[in-house]
Amino acid sequence: MSVNWLQSTTEQRKALYKVAKSVATTTPLTLERFLNKALGITGDPEWGDLANIRNGKLAREKCQTLYDYLAKHHYEHAQTQDAELFPRRLISDVGAYIEANAHKGRLRIVLQDQALELVKRKANRPDGVVHIRPEQGFFFELNAVQSGYALAYQFYQGTYHPLPLGVDGETLMGRVIEGPQYLPKAYDGEVSILSEDEDLGDHQFIILTASNQKHLRTVDGLPFDLELLKIYSVRVFVGLHHEP
Repeated sequence: MSVNWLQSTTEQRKALYKVAKSVATTTPLTLERFLNKALGITGDPEWGDLANIRNGKLAREKCQTLYDYLAKHHYEHAQTQDAELFPRRLISDVGAYIEANAHKGRLRIVLQDQALELVKRKANRPDGVVHIRPEQGFFFELNAVQSGYALAYQFYQGTYHPLPLGVDGETLMGRVIEGPQYLPKAYDGEVSILSEDEDLGDHQFIILTASNQKHLRTVDGLPFDLELLKIYSVRVFVGLHHEP
């Protein structure tokens, strides 16, 4: 079940409150303080009478924020409380699924030569790993099999970190077209240059695309319906030396 919280019904918002109330009991916080934390409310204001939120009257924009927080930090418990709002992911080994189903050779790294202010295409090494120097600029060359919407992630030390693809540099979701293109794009249509300055070692960059943006709804940071997505992946090593 994929809820558009900006158009959510009273019953859906009631259900979300029940899940939040249950999750709050697993934390050291009171319900009011838990809601404040989940909604990013500072100053610890009091909720007073919770009748409005209990009766499904929480503002729809806040419902989206609350849902995203529960999905990111408390998905397992939330899933036990409401399997429709928080469905169980069918794919258990996400890393293995991505590795097995990624379209080979369709995502490449383009490196920036900072000294000459030029860029050059960098083919993957025989071992499938691209070497990037710290602070060296780079961007992606994606040869997409279909047009639609996209999310990008940087996998590092066991965690998938979202990588914004929006033209504002902050919005996570971007648009892609069928065929070759450079990502991420800026407002003027030019490519935005990325760099990795601090986290050295092995990384994996992943781009997930779908013709329907609803298929990119996220669970624990990654889209839930991985089996409905087109997957592209490239491995890189960030550092001065690559030691096997």
